[in-house]
Amino acid sequence: SAEMFFIRTQQNQLPYNCVIHHIPEFRSGLRPIDYATRLMDSKIALVPRGCSPVTFRFFEAARCGIVIVCDYLPQTWYFNSIPAILVQNWRSLSSLLLHLLQRPQEILSMHKQVIQQYQQNCSEEAVANYILKELLSCLAHAQ
Repeated sequence: SAEMFFIRTQQNQLPYNCVIHHIPEFRSGLRPIDYATRLMDSKIALVPRGCSPVTFRFFEAARCGIVIVCDYLPQTWYFNSIPAILVQNWRSLSSLLLHLLQRPQEILSMHKQVIQQYQQNCSEEAVANYILKELLSCLAHAQ
């Protein structure tokens, strides 16, 4: 759960300039402008699942080209297209972050891949094109 994730990350002494916030409920955190600024300044986004396997943070991070560290993702065309580091055990977070942060070229490479895949598959234009394609397919089959 998100609660256990927060407790575990607080118990680890994370390196570098790490900021982890736990908020008690949806929309009770930072002001949107502050959240966006922090997110855009990030290299890595921790995206634990909450009550649902899908979280806004995944797409917010992808849009910024941030390396995404997350739980299991549903098998869908939009999740499958964006590179993410899947964590099976959040207790290994410190070693995972150390590994990543010691490899700036790997972070840069993933940054480029995430942006490219987001733009091709999850951007507003890409989703609109996908919906249009599906609607046209339905109309063609209806005739």
